[in-house]
Amino acid sequence: MMQPLIPEVMATPAYPVQAVRDAKEGRVVVCFEVDPGGTVRAPQFVELTDEIFRGPSLDALMQSQYKGWSADQDGPTRPACRSFIYRLDQIY
Repeated sequence: MMQPLIPEVMATPAYPVQAVRDAKEGRVVVCFEVDPGGTVRAPQFVELTDEIFRGPSLDALMQSQYKGWSADQDGPTRPACRSFIYRLDQIY
């Protein structure tokens, strides 16, 4: 049985200023692979309610890091997905 992926750094996307001005909310789902060192690779957008959320979601995803499980960086990757919800009532 495979061990679960353990997040070490989970970055949060910045809410786009233009989306705030336009009162836009949205949802993004990105699927990707995690290499044996815990680095995110090959992101693919599965759901994107508005293009304005693509950049911040990708930035946050690529800043995230998972706990590695092998020193062999050429080993098999593991699939994962992450969701980002953009809601105006959750802006601090």
